[in-house]
Amino acid sequence: MLLLDGLRRHPMWVALAAGALIGAIAGLFLPIRAPAAGEVIEQPWKLPTLASTRPYTEAAASSIQGASFWGPDSGAAPRVQPATWQLHAILTRPAPRIAISQVGKGGTVWIPLYGKLPDGSVLVALDRDAAWIERDGCRSARKLYPGASDAQNDPCAAPSAPRPNTAPGAIAPGSPNPQKKNAS
Repeated sequence: MLLLDGLRRHPMWVALAAGALIGAIAGLFLPIRAPAAGEVIEQPWKLPTLASTRPYTEAAASSIQGASFWGPDSGAAPRVQPATWQLHAILTRPAPRIAISQVGKGGTVWIPLYGKLPDGSVLVALDRDAAWIERDGCRSARKLYPGASDAQNDPCAAPSAPRPNTAPGAIAPGSPNPQKKNAS
């Protein structure tokens, strides 16, 4: 009776001892089995190309450093034309803005958030590696570091291309899909 009274007074110690006993038995009779190794496919190792190790050129770096932080030097707004532009840098602090250059023209221009771009589109949002632009109600992303699989053409530029008809704000910035705002 003395043993039963001791077990009733200390139920935590009994539970702890029972758990340790069950764990020891399970560990002895049920060993841990590693999953089967999958098939290993050996690929030859190659050195990276020189272009991939140095993505920037001195000319591009000097054009960004020489650009005016406060926008173009002339007081006139950039005129709307079908010229193409390239994204060179994204700055989020102290004020969000991007550095662009027009193809065929020299120099780099800093465009602030909600500023007009040379092709008539508006800069509406920034991610760490993409600038979201909106033109004629169509929102698309321009990548800072476009990959080999990324299309260089703006999906909103082609009027014959079908555009998704989703509610505004349905696709958040960071998604690769463009969105079309409903005109209502």
